[in-house]
Amino acid sequence: MRLRRRLTDAERDVVKEKGTSRTRGLLILIVTIVILAALPIFLFERPETFFDVNGSALASSVEDDLPETPNVRECRFEDKGVWSCPVERNPGRPPEGLKVKLDDDRCWDAVKSPANGCIGLMDYVLDEPAFFE
Repeated sequence: MRLRRRLTDAERDVVKEKGTSRTRGLLILIVTIVILAALPIFLFERPETFFDVNGSALASSVEDDLPETPNVRECRFEDKGVWSCPVERNPGRPPEGLKVKLDDDRCWDAVKSPANGCIGLMDYVLDEPAFFE
């Protein structure tokens, strides 16, 4: 059986340094895990941080949130946050123009209709041309 000897001051400093570097490494690992876990949540909650509004994403959002399931073509920006979205409700008939007002949070309200919604991450992702521009 071997008895433990007392550490010298120099050896004690080395042990403290190792403990400090382990603590630092663990802290960096924890912060990295938290950031990596929070990034997808942030991406789903605030996609406008990474993506600009475009007509395809707005059309996808309008199409998803209208009561009936029409085909909505790419929306065009008009003026002061108002966009015009061609909506094809009946095949073979000309599309009607639906005006939507978009706010700073990427949420929209139809001007003459009770429809409303917000552009989400899936509106960008599911429309590949808008996602890869």
